[in-house]
Amino acid sequence: MVKVLVPSGALGLNYDQEALQRGIAAGPDIIAIDGGSTDSGPSYLGRGVSKYARSSTRIEWAGLMQARAEAGVPLVIGTAGTCGADSAVDWMLDITREIAAEQGNPVRIAVLRSGQDPEFIASEWEANRITPWATPRTLTRTCCAAAPTLWLWPGQNRSQRPSKQGRISSLQAAPLTLRSWRHCR
Repeated sequence: MVKVLVPSGALGLNYDQEALQRGIAAGPDIIAIDGGSTDSGPSYLGRGVSKYARSSTRIEWAGLMQARAEAGVPLVIGTAGTCGADSAVDWMLDITREIAAEQGNPVRIAVLRSGQDPEFIASEWEANRITPWATPRTLTRTCCAAAPTLWLWPGQNRSQRPSKQGRISSLQAAPLTLRSWRHCR
């Protein structure tokens, strides 16, 4: 059985220090926390910024990094910086490196980014290889090219495979962020 310690629902909501210590004492195999949520609305994703202040995020993350070092287990954060946009992932990475240097605890960091090239998305749209979700407005090339972040998933057909170039040949686009919609006229 794998024991996962989840100190709170999201980084930025704070966590109980005593509960964290009890969790460490229980010998977890991993510490995991979410860095954000769609509950905050599309603004943070559209702007690529965190809902929470850098200072409070840094304090909480430093405590979790110390707990990780004490427990000798991996520490994982999902949807870094509230929205998970590449800019927020980089923001969280900078904070992590600063704290690691201050704490003197060497860490190995794995980073997974999910941003998409707007021009690639626009060209896939023009080639009819993107199917939009139901939206109140029509998705256009201008929208695709203007979107700072556009999450993509494989199309509904599970038999679809990446092409020889490694790109998925049929995509389904998530709704564009509010910021992106401003560019759709």
